Amino acid sequence: MYVTECDPVLYRTVSNRYTNIEVNPGTGSKKSQMASFDLAYIMFADKFDIPCLHFILQDQIENVHSNQITSLLTVIVDEVNCQYILPVLRDKLPTDIDIESMEILSLSQHDKLFNHSAEKSQFS
Repeated sequence: MYVTECDPVLYRTVSNRYTNIEVNPGTGSKKSQMASFDLAYIMFADKFDIPCLHFILQDQIENVHSNQITSLLTVIVDEVNCQYILPVLRDKLPTDIDIESMEILSLSQHDKLFNHSAEKSQFS
């Protein structure tokens, strides 16, 4: 597998995820597998100059175990030429991750992407 040459940490992540594939993995394991594969593909494509998208959008990251999220965000994603997009509640992320250094956009009840009250007043 290409990942062995590229990054030993990513290889361990990919190999650990795929060794138990015969067993019925939970949602968190499936999310880890998908993230590992996507990151490995971007690294592969970059090495061989294959055009590809350099972003990954992953939902339900809160189903992944906290130590896997920490490794993914603090070690692996940082070494891959990509933007990793996660829609997640702040309290669902492990506390040992420096969220502010990675955060591009943060939304809340008061700071929304779309202002629904303005839309409603136009059409009411």
